[in-house]
Amino acid sequence: MTTKYMEKFVLIIASSLATMVVTLPFSLFFISISKKTTNIIYCIIIVEVILISCIIAIILLWLKTKYKKSHSQIQEIPDSYEFINQYNNVRRKHYEQEQLLNVKKLEAVSEYVRLTLSPYMSEEDISIVCNNIKSWIENENTELLPVSTDGRLASIDLRHFAWNVGERFNWKGQKRALFIKILFPLELKNIEVSTIRRNLRQNGNCIIELDIPEKGDYRFSFQHT
Repeated sequence: MTTKYMEKFVLIIASSLATMVVTLPFSLFFISISKKTTNIIYCIIIVEVILISCIIAIILLWLKTKYKKSHSQIQEIPDSYEFINQYNNVRRKHYEQEQLLNVKKLEAVSEYVRLTLSPYMSEEDISIVCNNIKSWIENENTELLPVSTDGRLASIDLRHFAWNVGERFNWKGQKRALFIKILFPLELKNIEVSTIRRNLRQNGNCIIELDIPEKGDYRFSFQHT
């Protein structure tokens, strides 16, 4: 039975109870006037007392049930708040772990960039490369600044470089190709992004070799020693 109908039911019972309470003295009065027997009077009194007791018991039972339901709902509120807090704590910890991992990855990649590109680029351009990588980690819509080499690195070297860096950050092939195309516009001016993407892991004579990380790792081969 819904709360709405239960309240109507209790109201009807309460009205009946009030009616019986009011009519009981009159019943006794008219019975005494009619000079009925004492047994009849007692029977009527007993019946009405029983009915009144039943009605009171039903009302008390309903009030008790309603109180328990309200109390259980109140108890559920802290549980829901606790669940929300736990959910937010898990999300916050997961976010903090991701941020910490990205910091470690960026440190490893920055070391790789400096070690790999220093013989072929200026210190200023190497810093730009590192800043470009950091910018694309935070927001891939950030405009990248172009750099240039001394001409000794071939297209295959730059493609391997893009693959090695992108692999640490789970970049898709298209993103790796676009990144290196924007980064080295002079060296790759005659090569389309789609061509770069298809040949990121091309084998051949090169200076910068592919550095495939171990599963679940982000470090480069030289960082294991």
